[in-house]
Amino acid sequence: MLGLPSVPYAIAVGEVHPWIAITLTSLGMIGGMTLVAMGSAWLAGWLSSRAAAKGRQSKLTSLAERAQPIVSKFGLPGLGLIGIFVFGTSSSALIGTILGLPRRPLLVWLSIGVLFWSTFITYGLTALISVFRG
Repeated sequence: MLGLPSVPYAIAVGEVHPWIAITLTSLGMIGGMTLVAMGSAWLAGWLSSRAAAKGRQSKLTSLAERAQPIVSKFGLPGLGLIGIFVFGTSSSALIGTILGLPRRPLLVWLSIGVLFWSTFITYGLTALISVFRG
């Protein structure tokens, strides 16, 4: 989902402060998401032309069709906050690019979504771990 499997271990061991976990995890996800958004226009075109040559619909097009109701109803903030949770960071960046959303606002809202979900999950796990520790 969000690329956070190392966060529970790091917090459970007690050697990593939650803000450090949030910062490092968010930076990694935002970096990967930015690379995908920058290169996805070319990739989407290449995959679509390849699928069209075979007489099929591109898997990226079907993924974008599933995300279209979220974007239509909630716009960029919806894709940034809901799409990150439903589709993941890189897929949300790819979907936004395929749908023709402006790249800079797309990356801003996806970054806000990454920071929100990283903070929510990290502190949720911190609370859960503290309950089990007693």
